[in-house]
Amino acid sequence: MADSALPLRPYGWLTSLAAARAFVGHVAAHPAVVARWPDPARPDRSLLAGLEVTDGRGRRSAASYIGRHAIALPVRYRMRWVALHECAHVIARALHGAEPGYAPHGAEFAGAYLALCGLVLGPDAHSRLAAAFRAEAVRVR
Repeated sequence: MADSALPLRPYGWLTSLAAARAFVGHVAAHPAVVARWPDPARPDRSLLAGLEVTDGRGRRSAASYIGRHAIALPVRYRMRWVALHECAHVIARALHGAEPGYAPHGAEFAGAYLALCGLVLGPDAHSRLAAAFRAEAVRVR
């Protein structure tokens, strides 16, 4: 998977569910995230505002929910890049989910994920992920 190009440090672990919720709240309120993905109903907030972060109990992997403004981050997946991966699903689905041919890990998702990594984790994370996407021929839109 291309996002394994992001090393654990400095993009590392979120030590608790509270830390994961705080991180996602920070991402949702980040001025660049609000500017790039405003909520159409409340342009002063991002599409991620109010995103629920659940403990993912009983799940084998992290997930974003269809039909529910929430993501699941089981203990073993509480890493910043995984949280951003799930946030990118929320953004891509909100903007493109109704389009014919929408793919959950398609170009729209990859574009949102790459942008989030750059905005939140910084240029090094953006460069590493972009290089991994190129190496794996991942389309980005």
